[in-house]
Amino acid sequence: LHQRLIVDEGMNEGDLAEWLFHENVFHHDWKFDAEDLSEVLADLLEQESFELAAPDDTYGEDLFPFAQQALATQQLRLMNYQNYGDSYHFFVLPEYQVDTVLQLSQRLGCDLEALV
Repeated sequence: LHQRLIVDEGMNEGDLAEWLFHENVFHHDWKFDAEDLSEVLADLLEQESFELAAPDDTYGEDLFPFAQQALATQQLRLMNYQNYGDSYHFFVLPEYQVDTVLQLSQRLGCDLEALV
């Protein structure tokens, strides 16, 4: 898949589905707290736990800056496949791949975003 995306610059719908819904993508509704997001990130990163330093009364998208700050220590970035619904398809990328993936997503017409 990497060869088709990066080198050949070609991708079909099956490839896109394979990439977007790979086991390293976590679907979650829009209602979540710091504990929920910590569990999602630990799961995505295959870690026992993931520390998210956010105030107790912080929920949903207000947690993204705290997640990005914590992920930055590992040179990672929290991303989302925008489905225009009331949920997220979270995934994590190495920081060095973010610009390339965002450029490719624009060319392919799929809405991927780096959450900030």
